[in-house]
Amino acid sequence: MKIRSILATLTILVITIALSSCGKSPITGPDYSMVPAPYDTTGKPKTVQKDGLIYYQIQDGYGPFTVHPQDQIKIQYTGRTTDGKIFDSTYKKSTYGTPFIINVAATGSNGSFSYVRGFREGLIGMKKGGERTLVVPPSLGYGGTTNHLAKDTLIFDIKIVDINK
Repeated sequence: MKIRSILATLTILVITIALSSCGKSPITGPDYSMVPAPYDTTGKPKTVQKDGLIYYQIQDGYGPFTVHPQDQIKIQYTGRTTDGKIFDSTYKKSTYGTPFIINVAATGSNGSFSYVRGFREGLIGMKKGGERTLVVPPSLGYGGTTNHLAKDTLIFDIKIVDINK
């Protein structure tokens, strides 16, 4: 009986260490300590789309290519709720420096942004190196799904790392 107790404790300890080493704690969740501060939208150009998507152009990109719906792109991003709580980021400790690859036209449930139409829509027209802040209303976010963010307005700070044509 005592050996089982020791083995159970060791198993929990090993799992906790393994999860902590990949930037995720079973108690606190992902480690967002490396996430940069939100982009400053003060004085930046603001665009309001007919469907409610708002975006601020933080930094213009460069090069001949702009993002189109059929493109696969690499991005860095941080997603926050309107109260500033981070719900996802490529800057989390376990993935810091690894851009996220997204197929802009993707739909369905096979990617973390597959239901966030406003996220995909807000990428269109950006260039490599470009930065935007997107303000995505629930109807263009996870609204109508069972996601815990379904009723939230989502704010994404996005940087285009590369555009694959």
